[in-house]
Amino acid sequence: MMNEMSRKTRLIQYLLRTGMFERREEAALAIMRSRITVDGRIITNPNFEIREKSAVCLDGKQVFKVRDIYLAINKPEGVLCQKSRKNSDRTVFSIIKEKIPSMSEYELNSLFSVGRLDKDTTGLLIVTNDGRLNELMMKPDRKVEKTYIARLDRAISEDAIRKLRAGVFIPVEGEVGKKSEHKTKGCSAERIKSNEVRITIHEGKKRQVRLMFEAVGFRVVALKRVSIGGISLKRLGIEKDGDMKEINKEQAYSF
Repeated sequence: MMNEMSRKTRLIQYLLRTGMFERREEAALAIMRSRITVDGRIITNPNFEIREKSAVCLDGKQVFKVRDIYLAINKPEGVLCQKSRKNSDRTVFSIIKEKIPSMSEYELNSLFSVGRLDKDTTGLLIVTNDGRLNELMMKPDRKVEKTYIARLDRAISEDAIRKLRAGVFIPVEGEVGKKSEHKTKGCSAERIKSNEVRITIHEGKKRQVRLMFEAVGFRVVALKRVSIGGISLKRLGIEKDGDMKEINKEQAYSF
């Protein structure tokens, strides 16, 4: 992992880490409009690789990365994982602002969610400004374990549990919005109540857990992610909706 961590940084990643831009599109636009220089040279390629000691300037003024931030949040239902321009939308970033009022605007702008949860899914969410963590955690070959508790619309049979463990076919979106069928890889699944299942997957397809249960004839009425790799709600002591804890880099990379 250390070799991967020591790579050069792409310019757009560096700019996002400064917190000068709230969204990737804004940073990319600044680069394309020749507002960014690296060591005195105008750079218009967002993927240009910069060295650790490079001087990066925005409109002639040098900008610096904010500190590394790693947050574990127990996301409540109805809260968005992505940033929103609508004031009426409640997001994990508005929760962070409420819980950590001392966090600067630049630090808050630099944050993003790793492995998003949909609006109706609750539980463990990692929020960081470390782009490398996101890249490594989302790589399919890393096979990062993600464990969920799913409450279903009715009691589930052992036959359905066996099918989940073996892998089921679910619809996934391909290129240009085309849908195709994907067979999920083997997973761990155990019934903890007649209508509740603890399931651990190693993939990250959109709405995968809900679609897996639909494939065996059940509807998920409540879904909570309880752990990602070695990080868990229980271990961190954040088992209530809305609880949050700042973790260190070693904990964040414990997958």
